[in-house]
Amino acid sequence: GQGQQALRRVLLRYAVIDRDVGYCQGLAFIAALLLTYMPEDDALFSVAAVLQSPAQLRGMYLPGMDSTQRMLYVYTKLGEHFMPQVWNYFDKCGIHCSMFMTGWVLPLFCRGFGFDITTRVWDILSINRDMKIVYRVALALVKSVEAEILESDFEQILALFRELPTKVDAERLFKIVFSINLHRDKITALEEVRA
Repeated sequence: GQGQQALRRVLLRYAVIDRDVGYCQGLAFIAALLLTYMPEDDALFSVAAVLQSPAQLRGMYLPGMDSTQRMLYVYTKLGEHFMPQVWNYFDKCGIHCSMFMTGWVLPLFCRGFGFDITTRVWDILSINRDMKIVYRVALALVKSVEAEILESDFEQILALFRELPTKVDAERLFKIVFSINLHRDKITALEEVRA
């Protein structure tokens, strides 16, 4: 359809602009979100602006995905800090955060989540230009189903995370998001350890 063709053109044009990233399927969800709000040329400009922003999102889509690996490390450490019982249970069950977090973070909550959640994340990310909101939302998503996690086995936990984007309540989620006392200096210190 017309929307798919516009999405394809935006992704191919971005691949020409940024040959290091090239054509990246992970960007499709971000470009699709932007295309729902703006014309094709503006969506292309916005994809480029988002990836070149101070939040350094571009690194998540480069070959090797070093920034994504660093994010997984930081997220794991934050999870151990804020929810030690859940993270210990993940270890016991053989769950690594890459099994669920990358599906949320690489498309920046544009895949599977309702617009009420996605647009709030993007508003905050656009204003603050800081990945702190991404960590807070990813932590809050786990916190929102903490009790269920602790009563589930490996397969049930993965099923819970697969269904979570369509079942999570935005109002409840953002109450949890803003209750997480996370500061930029904590993230920076963890990033430096992983650098």
